Amino acid sequence: MKLNLTIMGCLLAAGTSFSQVQVPTYTVNTFAGSVPMGDGGPAASAFLRWPGPLVFDETGNLYIADTGNASVRKVTPGGLITTLAGTGEVGFSGDGGPAERAQLSANINGLALDAAGNLYISDDGNNRIRKVSAADGKISTFVEGAKLPTPVPMPVSVAGFGGIAFDGAGNLYIALTDLSQIARIARDGTFAIIAGTGTSDDTGDGGPAAEAAFVAPYQLHIDASGTLYVTDPGANRIRKITSDGIVSAFAGTGQAGFGGDGGPATQALLNWPCFMAEDARGNFYVGDNDNHRVRRIAADGTISTLGGNGNALLSGMGGPAAQAGFGVLNGLAVSSSGDLYISGPVIVVVTAADGMINVAYGQLHCVEDGNLAANALFWRPEALGADSQGNLYIGDLFRVYKIDTNGVISTVAGSLCSIPATNATTNSGDGGAATAATMTLPYAIALDASGNVYFSSGATVRRVVKARATPFGLEPGIINTVAGGGTATGDGGPATQASLAGTIYGLAVDSSGSLYISDTGNHRIRKVTPDGLIRTIAGTGTGGTSGDGGPATAAQIQQPRGLVFDAAGNLYFADYAANLVRKIAPDGTISTFAGTGDAGESGDGGPATKATLNGPNSLAIDPAGSLYIADWYDDALRVVTPDGIIHTIASGHPEDLVANASFGGDGGPAIGAHYAWITAVAFDGSGNIYVLDDWNERIRVLTPNQQ
Repeated sequence: MKLNLTIMGCLLAAGTSFSQVQVPTYTVNTFAGSVPMGDGGPAASAFLRWPGPLVFDETGNLYIADTGNASVRKVTPGGLITTLAGTGEVGFSGDGGPAERAQLSANINGLALDAAGNLYISDDGNNRIRKVSAADGKISTFVEGAKLPTPVPMPVSVAGFGGIAFDGAGNLYIALTDLSQIARIARDGTFAIIAGTGTSDDTGDGGPAAEAAFVAPYQLHIDASGTLYVTDPGANRIRKITSDGIVSAFAGTGQAGFGGDGGPATQALLNWPCFMAEDARGNFYVGDNDNHRVRRIAADGTISTLGGNGNALLSGMGGPAAQAGFGVLNGLAVSSSGDLYISGPVIVVVTAADGMINVAYGQLHCVEDGNLAANALFWRPEALGADSQGNLYIGDLFRVYKIDTNGVISTVAGSLCSIPATNATTNSGDGGAATAATMTLPYAIALDASGNVYFSSGATVRRVVKARATPFGLEPGIINTVAGGGTATGDGGPATQASLAGTIYGLAVDSSGSLYISDTGNHRIRKVTPDGLIRTIAGTGTGGTSGDGGPATAAQIQQPRGLVFDAAGNLYFADYAANLVRKIAPDGTISTFAGTGDAGESGDGGPATKATLNGPNSLAIDPAGSLYIADWYDDALRVVTPDGIIHTIASGHPEDLVANASFGGDGGPAIGAHYAWITAVAFDGSGNIYVLDDWNERIRVLTPNQQ
């Protein structure tokens, strides 16, 4: 879970009044990126977006919560895919009509089937459990949070519907995650809280479940004996409730970590276990999310690792599951043959017969050169930049792309366009064609005056010299590493021998050609001069917010990210963890430009220094000197105009912040559209603003309305 300013010499002084700059309103549309559903064709070549919970029916159909497409998909035993419910656009509509014409939220936390084959959807973003009838395909609301009866002990509009499950008698169990409780709706409609006191805690083993405390129960499973299993990721445990109502430990000690293979599951260390599934032999499979592994709990209670090597990058397809990397673990289900299906960027399967892992359903997105940007299929775009001619640059998972002013897309750097066989971090290809190089996800992009492209690749910065035309055709851009990859602090020495910490989230180039780097993990901003030497220009290396009014090199900053220069040579940076935007003047003095340091989204219409920000991630500046801030955790784009006043010009809905992906609103106001983490911003020189709608895998364009 998902974009800088010049004051132009005008300082707001006490007792002085200026008329405020009028801020235009904007209409939002998709500029680049699409996700065709693939209905009616093979599920192996369909496009899924952040697939979540899974469930098989008795005939072998697999139901997939396609959360990013706000829909539920169905895959037949023959491998064909269709959309069972949802239009693909986030919202709430359609009760009483065909499910495929209804709107769902993007926060689908559970799927369950009753004995008659009706499908139930935990539509948490709409605060409902929805039912799709097996008889006629119509959708209805089965449970509405706002109408739950007592004894729910707090406003039920925040019940937080998690996982759902049916027992053999046809009773429906619901994890009320936000209430730290579990409810049961009997076949006759009777409602009861059967577990949890309503206090967020991890107590009560050995006693009645109704007197026990859970942190945030999330997923539910009921075995053939009627025992209810509950994942509690916040407690790093899984607990079970027997049919007589007694709760006890099933897996995890409560301490976050990884360990315990070969011993009892109750003594193992788990880290944020969310999803689970059971096979016909009574073996349980647990998505150990933050360990990036699938754990197996045998019928005798012994735990082992079935798959995953701890790396967060999806890799190793076609090999043993134990050697594979898992990106995310958003759902588990076991087929009748014992094969384990796992939701991640795609659906992968671990076959029971040989323990090998492969992609089962869903196609990883890959952009083909020469296509129009509107038809591009991005995988995980994270960075956005622009040059002086209005060309846009996008950092995707293993590539950097360029979109020219005609909307045609081409590859600038990166050769991978599939799941790698191994999860080794690679930065190969220096000295050769950039399109033949390998790289890791670029989180930052910057352009210099000559059109050379700089991008981050892990803890390094690489440069692609602009491609040029020759009498023999287009000579490709050549790639080299210009900073990072070394082992020393590096100040005063070659940038390529310096050690940069972790992921680099901000880059900028000044008018002299010097490169500026947000050394995020080291709480510093570094400068690389054209002769290749590096030095620190801001930050002491200790995270903090001190130092305003003095030298930036003596100030504390906290996980700096986006960087941008104004025309006067002031450098602005997103002080991400401090919830500030700060400014470094040409003489090296640092000051706070926006934010109070508190997390929030307040202050519109007032001075930027009195507003709250929430994880500012990226910055950009327009020709008039207005500074734009991608306020990541608020899913908002904010602007500080040259009079120092802050405004919000694009923001999503509250539910967008908890959804895996939430898309909608094209053709309407930029305020109130659905976004899934506004991550970056750029300009085309014509007044249009481009924002990176991260988990929606799209670039959205904000066009100013006529005033």
